[in-house]
Amino acid sequence: MLTRFGERAGEGLAAEMLVRLLTPAGIFWVGGLAARPSRRGFGGVRQVGRQFAGLPAVPQITVVVAVVVAILTSAFVAEKLSLPPLRILEGYWPEGLAEGAPEGC
Repeated sequence: MLTRFGERAGEGLAAEMLVRLLTPAGIFWVGGLAARPSRRGFGGVRQVGRQFAGLPAVPQITVVVAVVVAILTSAFVAEKLSLPPLRILEGYWPEGLAEGAPEGC
């Protein structure tokens, strides 16, 4: 019973992490890595892949965990910081700024 519950919870967590990793934050970090210039032009992904493949197993796991945590953290921060500017753009002005707004806004 508990084993099934653990498996289902793990599947749900993995699905949620996959959705978070494929958000704009993940695309931003992967695009930044791809655009990173190297000695022979813009081949940053291949160069980083070769360096990563040369590492032992424990540092590889550590790097993967650190990258996933960084992407999830940046997605969380971007999600939390995007609501206040969006509310202002929608017209929900803060108390002090709303006084000078024209009628009907």
